[in-house]
Amino acid sequence: GGVVNLDPGVYAIVRTSILSFMSIAMFVLSFQMGRGELTRFKTGIFLIAAVFCMLMQLTTLYMIGAISSTAIALVGYAVGKRNIPWTGILLTMLVFGILQAGKYEIRERYSFHNPRPLALVEVPGLIADWMTTGVDHLLSDKDERIPENPIYQRVSLIHLLLFVQRASPKDVPFLEGETYWIIPGSLVPRILNPDKLSPHAGNRMLNTYYGMQSEGDTLKTTIGWGLVNEAYANFGTEGIIGVGFIMGL
Repeated sequence: GGVVNLDPGVYAIVRTSILSFMSIAMFVLSFQMGRGELTRFKTGIFLIAAVFCMLMQLTTLYMIGAISSTAIALVGYAVGKRNIPWTGILLTMLVFGILQAGKYEIRERYSFHNPRPLALVEVPGLIADWMTTGVDHLLSDKDERIPENPIYQRVSLIHLLLFVQRASPKDVPFLEGETYWIIPGSLVPRILNPDKLSPHAGNRMLNTYYGMQSEGDTLKTTIGWGLVNEAYANFGTEGIIGVGFIMGL
């Protein structure tokens, strides 16, 4: 929110730590709320804090953080309640469906390529503008500025796995571990290595190598691949087995 100014290297460490603890807290408190272990006051405070965290994640103009946090909260609540919160799921789908429809125009409007930290007082205006824009897009004719790629190409890991299996190794050779060489350097904090690669470097390499995106497109948004798809793109079926074994350990 522009309240605290930190060195970029320090900021990356603090942000990652906070997001990790936030995810754990989101699940545990949602679980306790589902079991009825929180008082009304504590439930109110938790819901306010959870919504605030999700809104702040949306100020990056990326939706994945807020979607992940919401999913964690819904799963925690469902496990605690031992019942699926259909109302919460449908409301979540409605809200993020509207945000998805308006995100391309909002990114242009709020300088997605050269973002600035929003003051806390500006956040409600951004969200209101985003929701209004999304509703307008849903109610209007198709906007030519919105990419025509099917949405499943952006969100479905199964589709991506099938795509890679058809392409490799017959038409596109395996990467032979190239995306994994990025990992050691990415573990070094930016405060120690200011010139280290972006955490999305592996995804960008995969997307451009398989023709999913151009170099320019990768600077605007990232298509996530997941561990299984990345493993197959590097070593085929053996790669999936190897990654599964390592993650299992």
